[in-house]
Amino acid sequence: MQVPVSDSFLRIRTRLDGVGWDTVKKQIVVLELKTTQHTLAQHLQRYTVPCAQCPVLSNGLPNTEKNQHAIQAAFGVLALQRVLKDFTVTGAVIVAASDGAKIYTSPQSLAAVETYDVKRCESCGALASLSCEAGGAKFLSWPIETQMFDEHLRKIGYYRVKAEASGKVSAIGKRRDGTPVLFGLVHHYSGYNRSKTHQRHCRALKAAAKKRKKCGAVLVWVDKSSKQITTKRVV
Repeated sequence: MQVPVSDSFLRIRTRLDGVGWDTVKKQIVVLELKTTQHTLAQHLQRYTVPCAQCPVLSNGLPNTEKNQHAIQAAFGVLALQRVLKDFTVTGAVIVAASDGAKIYTSPQSLAAVETYDVKRCESCGALASLSCEAGGAKFLSWPIETQMFDEHLRKIGYYRVKAEASGKVSAIGKRRDGTPVLFGLVHHYSGYNRSKTHQRHCRALKAAAKKRKKCGAVLVWVDKSSKQITTKRVV
């Protein structure tokens, strides 16, 4: 039986495909069930490939089947966690192929309002997350599937870029000489480089970099027209 859940703040409602209990970790697990006529090998080839016509979602994540499914599961986690406050709720996606099945964990970082709240920002007029609407300098979460970002960043001298857990910046990596670099992923729109939001992002990155020894800082965004990754060195 499907379980109905909703979030009154986001005004989203859905039905969970299933709810399980992790006997090892003692956690509730939201289950998102998917099927495909492809074999597992074909599924794996297609699952992380961004859409050719719309490669990036409004929240900044690559538009892949894997991300779409993970976001669906993560909303169930977000909604159920609000009700079951005394328990840890996690999410999993189960894909049944023609010759087997595979289980994926939905990242806990997606179970946040910022993943789903993509209304227009009152200050800048762009599609933006709640953090932008609230006037803060919070950055977007680093993408789940990073191949497109990794390839571009390697070309311009940045390596070993990984999501940063503190939430103050999007990711941390290194330059060729081993110097650490902080990355802030942002929504970009016409006039962003001249906006107060851009100034807040730069100040936030500089402040975070200042706390580390010889640390650089880079803004990152995906250009909406060219669909290309763009960077701006702040420190």
